[in-house]
Amino acid sequence: MKQLILLFTLIIFTSISRGQPSNIQSGYTYEEALALYNTRFLKDVDLSGLRPTLESRATLGDSRAHALLSLCYFYGLGGDQDLKKAWSSANAGGEDPNALFMLARLEHQKQDANKSPDYTDVIRLYRKAAETGSAAAYNNLATLLGTTKQAEASDILALYQKAGDLGDIMGYFNLAKNLRSQGELKKALQMYAKVADDFTLHTVDPVIEASARKSAAYAAGEIEEAISKDRKETSDKQEGEKKEFVEGRRKAAFTW
Repeated sequence: MKQLILLFTLIIFTSISRGQPSNIQSGYTYEEALALYNTRFLKDVDLSGLRPTLESRATLGDSRAHALLSLCYFYGLGGDQDLKKAWSSANAGGEDPNALFMLARLEHQKQDANKSPDYTDVIRLYRKAAETGSAAAYNNLATLLGTTKQAEASDILALYQKAGDLGDIMGYFNLAKNLRSQGELKKALQMYAKVADDFTLHTVDPVIEASARKSAAYAAGEIEEAISKDRKETSDKQEGEKKEFVEGRRKAAFTW
């Protein structure tokens, strides 16, 4: 039922964004602006009215609109990337999970550009955003802790799992990658299949989402082929051992 309601809402706002981009910026609630934002992953959707809609809400002091605007400015949704506006919107977003995530993400990008990056504050900010319910924060936190070797493998997998459980497709995608690297092919296959086929999962950037789905489908095919080949080799080996055993018994019988 929830999926049907969401689909109906997305259809309405896709129609609005395509037909009346100039009229959408005034008189809309945050929930309606959010519904338009949630059409970002649909093919050929027009998001030109998204920023004006959120900006009109932000001027009324809606911290949620500021937070969502920060995502739009950073990831280039509904217009070009604007890092300065992403910073200011995130700071105006208060304790909203999206705002806290963006403060962490922007600091993360800043540290990546340094010759001697210090991710201490980035990790703290990601943890804070994750604690407020940001799925993307769990995913990025897991990746950062992994690359800086500041957490056990099991803890990193748990963070990726949490990100996926909260609806971020990249959590399950990175979980699958890690499981595969650890030789857990069957578990990895389950996660890759989920990424490829579960369209209730999304992430902020629709380009990254599309790439993850494509990569997951390819990886799933590779793993299925490897498992099938392994089964055949095992079967052939068992059949060979069986024939060898039978032949040995026959020889033994004649010798006796």
